[in-house]
Amino acid sequence: LQTYSNPKLKYKNIPTYFDGIRYDSKKEARKAFELKMLKMAGEIKDFKPHFKIDLMIDGKKVGKSYKVDFKIIHSDDTIEFLEVKSKFTARLGDWKWKWGIVEKMFEKEISEGSVRLTVEY
Repeated sequence: LQTYSNPKLKYKNIPTYFDGIRYDSKKEARKAFELKMLKMAGEIKDFKPHFKIDLMIDGKKVGKSYKVDFKIIHSDDTIEFLEVKSKFTARLGDWKWKWGIVEKMFEKEISEGSVRLTVEY
């Protein structure tokens, strides 16, 4: 993990690189490392960091796309969208309303159990 400091960062996070990918925080980079280990152990099929989701309401795109921290494909083919947040950043930002749209978009799949949405603090 390679970190760097920038005094102008809004949330006092420390951006960190892992496997050549920049993560917004050390916590998020540690999660990427953990997911890589789970994939190597065969406990998950795959994961995609910074997965882009087009926000849609009633079939129409609204606002910008949302980049969820991770899309995880589990061994049973269920999909998990995972956000890694500090307790501080969980209370701030516009991620909450976007997350609400994602919940609505995948409402059927969530109720069927094929999709999970998780926020990890």
